[in-house]
Order: sequence, then structure tokens, then C-alpha cells
Amino acid sequence: MARPGGRRRRGDRVTAGLGDTDDIADVVYRLSEEGVSLLVVEHDLGFAFDVSDHTYIVYEGNIVADGPSETVRNDDEIKRTYLSV
Repeated sequence: MARPGGRRRRGDRVTAGLGDTDDIADVVYRLSEEGVSLLVVEHDLGFAFDVSDHTYIVYEGNIVADGPSETVRNDDEIKRTYLSV
């Protein structure tokens, strides 16, 4: 969630090509603790869910689901329809 007057950053596919994402996750957590809001576009859903408070699922250019990350992650309809689970 963006903090009023806070700093904001964005990242696009920050884990692309990486086997181990722990260092990237550490950076995301540290920035969050420093009050930086991040918008991360990510295809590694496990990573995205782990480091985010809020998740948007975008399908064919439309937001089809959004909410707290754990809620979106555990929604059976979203998993079946959009996450191929």
C-alpha cells in the first residue's frame, strides 16, 4: 500500500533469470521497512505473493482480482482460472 508522502519505486520481473531469489526478497523487505512502496510486476508468483501485502492479477490487460496477497493466493477460483493450479 502506498504511504502518503512516501517514496515509491517499481520493478519489472525483478527475478527473471535468477535461480535464487532470496537476495532480491531481502532487498524488497529492507526497502519496505524503510518506508518505500514498491510496485513489482512479476511472473514468479511464489516470490510475488511472498513479498507483497497486496496483489493484483492482470489478465489480458484487465485487473481480474485484487486483494490482500494471502487472500488472493488462497482463493480456489482464482487459482483454477488464472494461476493454472
